[in-house]
Amino acid sequence: MKEIQAISYQEWANFVAHHPFGSPFQHPDFYKLWNHKRSGASVVFFHWDEDNKIDGLVLAYPCSYFPENRWWPKALVALNGPLTRPALPEKKQIEITQALISQLSREKGWSVPLIELRNMKNIPWINTKIDDSCLNLCKEISDEESLINTASRRQKRNLRKINTENFWVAEPESEEEVNALIRLLQRHYRRIRKPCIPGSLLKAIVATGAKQESFRVLVTKKEGKICGGSVIALDKKTCYEWYIISDRSVKNSGVATTYGAMRYALKEGCYYFDFMGIGRPGIPYGVRDFKMGFGGEVQEYRRYRLRDLAKTKNPDIKRYQGSDKIGGDLLSRFHSTIGASGLNFSVRNGKRWTPLQ
Repeated sequence: MKEIQAISYQEWANFVAHHPFGSPFQHPDFYKLWNHKRSGASVVFFHWDEDNKIDGLVLAYPCSYFPENRWWPKALVALNGPLTRPALPEKKQIEITQALISQLSREKGWSVPLIELRNMKNIPWINTKIDDSCLNLCKEISDEESLINTASRRQKRNLRKINTENFWVAEPESEEEVNALIRLLQRHYRRIRKPCIPGSLLKAIVATGAKQESFRVLVTKKEGKICGGSVIALDKKTCYEWYIISDRSVKNSGVATTYGAMRYALKEGCYYFDFMGIGRPGIPYGVRDFKMGFGGEVQEYRRYRLRDLAKTKNPDIKRYQGSDKIGGDLLSRFHSTIGASGLNFSVRNGKRWTPLQ
């Protein structure tokens, strides 16, 4: 085991892009955004084959009740990870997955009391506690009519109304609009007492919009006032509605925000719109009722919380404390290599190796 000094951006991006379960949440763009101007500290682990090629990875991002406070305890969340090379035998994929989970588990401590894996496939995890089943909603989108045809009768009425109520959904045009959206987001999550992402991450997404294609921030306006917005993640087929917020004092602002995000996804060439979490089965959840109004297919996944592992020391595991800016400033074009920052390790059958350049 040895910490990563440098890794090819293109190799990482290609591994995720060609993986059947790949998503923007395991993409190097996501890692770069979290490490841009102290937006947070994401964690990534790699597993390498004998030819020094990636055959497994897991990336987890921090989520906290006070996301702007770097010293406040936080959870680490891995969305759609770990990923292993699909061509490998199942036994080998399980072995790599277990190695990645084992390393990720060691991040647990007083500053990281919770580590959660959210994945779409049933992998035989180890050292995990299976949480309650969670529901997800995904909708096929092919044209403007498909956005409305599968909606409920009530939602269709709302969608017809917003077309005449002068709502406007687009990428923010100024820093003031971004700050207004951040205030809405923070106020809402403090009210419902749930962890959230930092406002600095939204600013990083906006600042790098011309240089990365994986994440976008959208704002909803009515009569010049910000009344909602969303943070979406994009890949070649799917748009993920990661965060959504609306001003409840402005009627139909929530409908306009999600509808605007779907139209944006359609324009970007996506075939599916993933509303993401809609709560747990059998438990009333207002957000589920709202999202279900747009139509789509309900899918059931599981979330896994990592158990504590025995506190054993491995001489081949080393912690790397790098600079906060990786591979150059994100505002310049991504370089061909990404240096390590925070806690980044490679696993290659327990052997030391010469890092890729």
